[in-house]
Amino acid sequence: MAPKTIEERLQHMEDIHEIQQLMGRYPYYVMMMDYAGMNENLFAKKNPGVKVHLGSIGYWQGTDAPERSTAAIGGHGTPQDKTGRMTIHAPICPVIEVAGDGKTAKGIWIGLGLLAMKNDKGEPTGAWEFDKYGVDFIKEDGHWKIWHHHIYDLLKGWNVDEKWADMFKKPRHVGAGIQPDGPTFDHNPYSPTTLLTNAPKPPEPYETWSDTISY
Repeated sequence: MAPKTIEERLQHMEDIHEIQQLMGRYPYYVMMMDYAGMNENLFAKKNPGVKVHLGSIGYWQGTDAPERSTAAIGGHGTPQDKTGRMTIHAPICPVIEVAGDGKTAKGIWIGLGLLAMKNDKGEPTGAWEFDKYGVDFIKEDGHWKIWHHHIYDLLKGWNVDEKWADMFKKPRHVGAGIQPDGPTFDHNPYSPTTLLTNAPKPPEPYETWSDTISY
């Protein structure tokens, strides 16, 4: 890459700041279960390559992928459905790389999750949910938007009263009739019997977009 001018370096810093702000808003939408607001304000709308990948479940693709994926996990219920529920996902440890041409960017975060909900009997319970986020970003009308959002499961503990090391065995189910467009990949959550891999790897500097580097 050619040496950057002062103006290019300043733009690079502003791009990283805007991306951090964008991902910083993500957990606040999730906490309030305002998935409609999240999908409308954070995700790209003009690129058909939008993709949302939810851990072990699989992925949805297309400009309506955010809406279809959140509907699949019950994200569009009534206020009554959401009463007694709380979802906290705190993305930490960001590593962000903006392309040399300034048109796309990549970033990863570790997501620390705590959930409160009701079980099938209507009793309060909780869960642990730890992930990695691998996210590709694209500029639309001069602003950064989420292009590919890939959640990589690290640990899904669906009952805080159980041993967390045993709970990785339990699959997550989607709503009837709302199936993903494709299967999971690069999925390697914690297990007492397997070696944890470094997926996704932190992004490396790159000049221009290539599908081979997509999360």
